[in-house]
Amino acid sequence: MVRPGQHPHLPPEHPLMLTLDHPNTLAQLTTLTRAATKSIAIAAYLIHHPTDDKPDTYHALWAALAAAPSARINCRLLSNATFPTWQQTRYNIAAAAVLTKAGWRVRWTPAARTAHAKYVIIDATTLILGSSNLVHDPGATTDNLNVITTDHQAVLAALRDFDARWTTSK
Repeated sequence: MVRPGQHPHLPPEHPLMLTLDHPNTLAQLTTLTRAATKSIAIAAYLIHHPTDDKPDTYHALWAALAAAPSARINCRLLSNATFPTWQQTRYNIAAAAVLTKAGWRVRWTPAARTAHAKYVIIDATTLILGSSNLVHDPGATTDNLNVITTDHQAVLAALRDFDARWTTSK
């Protein structure tokens, strides 16, 4: 993990952190979700609710996601309801059902269009953008790169993108 001020090519005040592995991204996302006070917007290609009860970073994230609406936080998920395989479709629909029951608003991209973007916006101040899906990967079998930033322009651009996708989805 590279924290602000530690990257050799960025000025020390640059609001950027890189996470190179899935567990660090999940841990950061869990911390940010718990700290949210206004809104959480998630655009995810794949999202998978854990089906076991083993305590780990992924389960902590889901506990934080489920608790967010009860704190009067505006929670929105944008994802896909159709995939080439039934298993991927089933994962997203099941995860969305859990979040909807917790109070999240969920919308699906039009069937002719795939939402492949993967980002989370917390309180319109923090952006996590990268290649990680919100799936349980305890062995960290995929290589991912994610950027966490508080750069105002980057966060606003992502929020505009999310809102545009949200209005065209069902």
